[in-house]
Amino acid sequence: MRFFMLAFALLLSPSTAMACKMIVFEHIDFDGKYYRIESRNNDFRQFRFNDVMSSFVVLSGRWCYYQHINYEGTRHCFRPGVYSWVEDFGIRNDDISSARCR
Repeated sequence: MRFFMLAFALLLSPSTAMACKMIVFEHIDFDGKYYRIESRNNDFRQFRFNDVMSSFVVLSGRWCYYQHINYEGTRHCFRPGVYSWVEDFGIRNDDISSARCR
């Protein structure tokens, strides 16, 4: 819950409006390990998060998540907001391997 509050505060901050930023979480409801990501293209293997993500917060930008590495497979795109459980948005749990900010 503490990460949810931090992410919400950052979401409202005007300084986050220009860059692509997100936080991905290992477990449902923003629990477990997490990573703050600020680069436009990400292969989740680089920080040992391949097929691990269960919840996320898009702080800025429009992020597209991909089922496989190299931006392949099923794609789901999200605008800034809080997403406490990937399965609520048509993504299977622990099924994301890369992300790209558009």
